[in-house]
Amino acid sequence: MATVLLARLLGDADDAAAAGLGVQLATPLLLIAGTAFRLLQPVLRTSDDLQNRQATRSIKVAAGGLVAVFLMFVGIAWVLIHFWLPPFFQEAWWTVVILLAAALAAGFCYVFWAILIALELENQILISYGTGTVLFLTISLWLIPVQGHIGAAWASLVANVTTAIMMYRAVLRRHRPHSSPPVPD
Repeated sequence: MATVLLARLLGDADDAAAAGLGVQLATPLLLIAGTAFRLLQPVLRTSDDLQNRQATRSIKVAAGGLVAVFLMFVGIAWVLIHFWLPPFFQEAWWTVVILLAAALAAGFCYVFWAILIALELENQILISYGTGTVLFLTISLWLIPVQGHIGAAWASLVANVTTAIMMYRAVLRRHRPHSSPPVPD
Protein backbone atom coordinates (compact mmCIF):
# COMPACT_ATOMS: atom_id res chain seq x y z
CA MET A 1 0.00 0.00 0.00
CA ALA A 2 2.97 2.33 0.49
CA THR A 3 3.50 2.07 -3.27
CA VAL A 4 0.02 3.46 -3.95
CA LEU A 5 0.27 6.14 -1.29
CA LEU A 6 3.63 7.36 -2.56
CA ALA A 7 2.40 7.24 -6.17
CA ARG A 8 -0.49 9.50 -5.10
CA LEU A 9 1.63 11.87 -3.02
CA LEU A 10 4.54 12.16 -5.46
CA GLY A 11 2.60 11.60 -8.69
CA ASP A 12 -1.08 12.04 -9.39
CA ALA A 13 -4.42 10.21 -9.20
CA ASP A 14 -3.71 8.28 -12.43
CA ASP A 15 -0.39 7.06 -10.99
CA ALA A 16 -2.20 5.94 -7.85
CA ALA A 17 -4.87 4.13 -9.89
CA ALA A 18 -2.30 2.28 -12.01
CA ALA A 19 -0.15 1.38 -9.00
CA GLY A 20 -3.28 0.40 -7.09
CA LEU A 21 -4.28 -2.10 -9.78
CA GLY A 22 -0.84 -3.71 -9.58
CA VAL A 23 -0.89 -3.84 -5.80
CA GLN A 24 -4.39 -5.34 -5.75
CA LEU A 25 -3.37 -8.05 -8.22
CA ALA A 26 -0.17 -8.72 -6.25
CA THR A 27 -1.95 -9.05 -2.90
CA PRO A 28 -3.24 -12.62 -3.46
CA LEU A 29 0.28 -13.68 -4.45
CA LEU A 30 1.56 -12.31 -1.14
CA LEU A 31 -1.22 -14.10 0.75
CA ILE A 32 -0.24 -17.38 -0.91
CA ALA A 33 3.42 -16.69 -0.04
CA GLY A 34 2.42 -16.06 3.57
CA THR A 35 0.60 -19.39 3.60
CA ALA A 36 3.70 -21.10 2.20
CA PHE A 37 5.69 -19.53 5.04
CA ARG A 38 3.25 -20.96 7.60
CA LEU A 39 3.47 -24.39 5.96
CA LEU A 40 7.28 -24.32 6.02
CA GLN A 41 7.57 -23.30 9.67
CA PRO A 42 6.73 -26.72 11.19
CA VAL A 43 9.16 -28.41 8.80
CA LEU A 44 11.97 -25.90 9.48
CA ARG A 45 12.36 -25.62 13.23
CA THR A 46 16.15 -25.94 13.55
CA SER A 47 19.20 -25.88 11.30
CA ASP A 48 19.27 -29.68 11.43
CA ASP A 49 15.92 -29.73 9.65
CA LEU A 50 17.62 -28.23 6.59
CA GLN A 51 19.39 -31.57 6.09
CA ASN A 52 16.04 -33.36 5.96
CA ARG A 53 14.82 -34.34 2.47
CA GLN A 54 11.24 -33.46 3.34
CA ALA A 55 12.30 -29.96 4.36
CA THR A 56 14.37 -29.34 1.23
CA ARG A 57 11.54 -30.72 -0.90
CA SER A 58 9.07 -28.43 0.89
CA ILE A 59 11.30 -25.41 0.19
CA LYS A 60 11.52 -26.34 -3.51
CA VAL A 61 7.76 -26.90 -3.74
CA ALA A 62 7.06 -23.55 -2.07
CA ALA A 63 9.46 -21.70 -4.41
CA GLY A 64 8.14 -23.47 -7.51
CA GLY A 65 4.57 -22.85 -6.41
CA LEU A 66 5.27 -19.13 -6.04
CA VAL A 67 6.66 -18.97 -9.58
CA ALA A 68 3.61 -20.85 -10.92
CA VAL A 69 1.19 -18.53 -9.11
CA PHE A 70 3.15 -15.50 -10.38
CA LEU A 71 2.80 -16.71 -13.97
CA MET A 72 -0.90 -17.40 -13.44
CA PHE A 73 -1.45 -13.87 -12.09
CA VAL A 74 0.45 -12.34 -15.03
CA GLY A 75 -2.00 -14.16 -17.32
CA ILE A 76 -5.00 -13.03 -15.28
CA ALA A 77 -3.71 -9.44 -15.29
CA TRP A 78 -3.29 -9.52 -19.07
CA VAL A 79 -6.86 -10.71 -19.58
CA LEU A 80 -8.25 -8.14 -17.13
CA ILE A 81 -6.31 -5.24 -18.59
CA HIS A 82 -6.94 -6.06 -22.24
CA PHE A 83 -10.54 -7.31 -22.11
CA TRP A 84 -12.28 -6.11 -18.99
CA LEU A 85 -10.87 -2.88 -17.57
CA PRO A 86 -11.14 0.57 -19.15
CA PRO A 87 -8.49 1.38 -21.82
CA PHE A 88 -6.62 3.67 -19.39
CA PHE A 89 -5.29 0.60 -17.60
CA GLN A 90 -3.58 -0.72 -20.73
CA GLU A 91 -0.91 1.91 -20.05
CA ALA A 92 -0.42 0.26 -16.66
CA TRP A 93 0.43 -3.21 -18.05
CA TRP A 94 4.16 -3.03 -17.30
CA THR A 95 3.51 -1.44 -13.92
CA VAL A 96 1.32 -4.42 -13.03
CA VAL A 97 3.89 -6.95 -14.27
CA ILE A 98 6.70 -5.23 -12.35
CA LEU A 99 4.59 -5.14 -9.17
CA LEU A 100 3.74 -8.82 -9.59
CA ALA A 101 7.48 -9.54 -9.93
CA ALA A 102 8.04 -7.46 -6.77
CA ALA A 103 5.44 -9.63 -5.02
CA LEU A 104 7.23 -12.77 -6.25
CA ALA A 105 10.48 -11.45 -4.75
CA ALA A 106 8.62 -10.69 -1.52
CA GLY A 107 7.28 -14.24 -1.60
CA PHE A 108 10.83 -15.58 -1.79
CA CYS A 109 11.59 -13.39 1.22
CA TYR A 110 8.96 -15.39 3.13
CA VAL A 111 10.72 -18.64 2.19
CA PHE A 112 14.11 -17.26 3.25
CA TRP A 113 12.51 -15.90 6.43
CA ALA A 114 11.46 -19.41 7.45
CA ILE A 115 14.97 -20.71 6.77
CA LEU A 116 16.60 -17.82 8.68
CA ILE A 117 14.41 -18.54 11.70
CA ALA A 118 15.54 -22.18 11.62
CA LEU A 119 19.14 -20.94 11.46
CA GLU A 120 18.47 -18.56 14.38
CA LEU A 121 19.34 -15.54 12.25
CA GLU A 122 16.37 -13.34 13.04
CA ASN A 123 18.66 -10.29 13.08
CA GLN A 124 19.35 -10.85 9.37
CA ILE A 125 15.61 -10.71 8.70
CA LEU A 126 15.44 -7.28 10.33
CA ILE A 127 18.58 -6.02 8.59
CA SER A 128 17.32 -7.22 5.20
CA TYR A 129 13.86 -5.71 5.56
CA GLY A 130 15.28 -2.49 7.01
CA THR A 131 17.63 -2.11 4.06
CA GLY A 132 14.82 -2.86 1.61
CA THR A 133 12.59 -0.25 3.25
CA VAL A 134 15.24 2.48 3.08
CA LEU A 135 15.95 1.56 -0.53
CA PHE A 136 12.23 1.60 -1.41
CA LEU A 137 11.72 5.05 0.08
CA THR A 138 14.88 6.46 -1.51
CA ILE A 139 14.09 5.13 -4.99
CA SER A 140 10.43 6.16 -4.67
CA LEU A 141 11.37 9.74 -3.83
CA TRP A 142 13.67 9.80 -6.86
CA LEU A 143 11.62 7.90 -9.49
CA ILE A 144 7.94 8.57 -8.80
CA PRO A 145 8.09 12.34 -9.50
CA VAL A 146 9.81 11.59 -12.82
CA GLN A 147 8.34 8.23 -13.89
CA GLY A 148 5.00 8.11 -12.07
CA HIS A 149 3.45 4.69 -11.46
CA ILE A 150 6.19 2.80 -13.29
CA GLY A 151 8.74 4.46 -10.97
CA ALA A 152 6.73 3.25 -7.97
CA ALA A 153 6.75 -0.26 -9.40
CA TRP A 154 10.51 -0.22 -10.01
CA ALA A 155 11.11 1.03 -6.46
CA SER A 156 9.10 -1.91 -5.10
CA LEU A 157 10.87 -4.44 -7.31
CA VAL A 158 14.39 -3.21 -6.52
CA ALA A 159 13.65 -3.10 -2.79
CA ASN A 160 12.11 -6.58 -2.68
CA VAL A 161 14.80 -8.17 -4.84
CA THR A 162 17.50 -6.57 -2.67
CA THR A 163 15.78 -7.86 0.48
CA ALA A 164 15.54 -11.38 -1.01
CA ILE A 165 19.21 -11.35 -2.07
CA MET A 166 20.33 -10.19 1.37
CA MET A 167 18.30 -12.95 3.03
CA TYR A 168 19.58 -15.57 0.58
CA ARG A 169 23.18 -14.51 1.20
CA ALA A 170 22.61 -14.74 4.97
CA VAL A 171 21.30 -18.29 4.49
CA LEU A 172 24.33 -19.24 2.39
CA ARG A 173 26.78 -17.76 4.90
CA ARG A 174 25.36 -19.94 7.66
CA HIS A 175 24.22 -23.01 5.76
CA ARG A 176 25.94 -24.59 2.82
CA PRO A 177 23.94 -27.56 1.55
CA HIS A 178 25.93 -30.74 1.28
CA SER A 179 26.54 -31.74 -2.28
CA SER A 180 25.78 -35.27 -3.34
CA PRO A 181 28.71 -37.67 -3.37
CA PRO A 182 30.08 -38.40 -6.83
CA VAL A 183 28.50 -41.33 -8.61
CA PRO A 184 31.03 -44.10 -9.25
CA ASP A 185 31.69 -45.07 -12.87
